[in-house]
Amino acid sequence: MKKCLCQAAFAVKRQKGSPLAERYYQIQSRRGSQKATIALAHQLLKIAYILLKEQITYPEFLAQKKTTRDELVA
Repeated sequence: MKKCLCQAAFAVKRQKGSPLAERYYQIQSRRGSQKATIALAHQLLKIAYILLKEQITYPEFLAQKKTTRDELVA
């Protein structure tokens, strides 16, 4: 499973403008490439868990996350 998540992390880090890719490069600058890949794989696993647990789609997850962030700011 770790190999699959790392392969997904490699794919995500190549996407331009992706928030997850931006997170990867933030971690990479501080911790290095390997640790950043594992951190991104862990983030993907957490997102997959939430999607399965709450039975929602990824766009719904993003909208929910944005709403929560807006409530914290207000």
